[in-house]
Amino acid sequence: MKRTPLENFIVERSCKGEGTREALEEYQLTRIKDTLSYAKSRSRFYAQRLESIDLSEIRTLAGFRQKTLTFPPGI
Repeated sequence: MKRTPLENFIVERSCKGEGTREALEEYQLTRIKDTLSYAKSRSRFYAQRLESIDLSEIRTLAGFRQKTLTFPPGI
């Protein structure tokens, strides 16, 4: 299937020109881990909420999906 100009732009910006699913997932995982790291280091609230999350243990998107990032009210 032919890619749209938007898809080409996203691949160029995020996957260093590689148009594979693996490259996109690697990019997504890197950005997710960057965001969590930023939140943990800049916010006492998120540092406390995410203290049980070891970012070095997350190696795939499937591994990330297994982590609990939401909590019931009052916790």
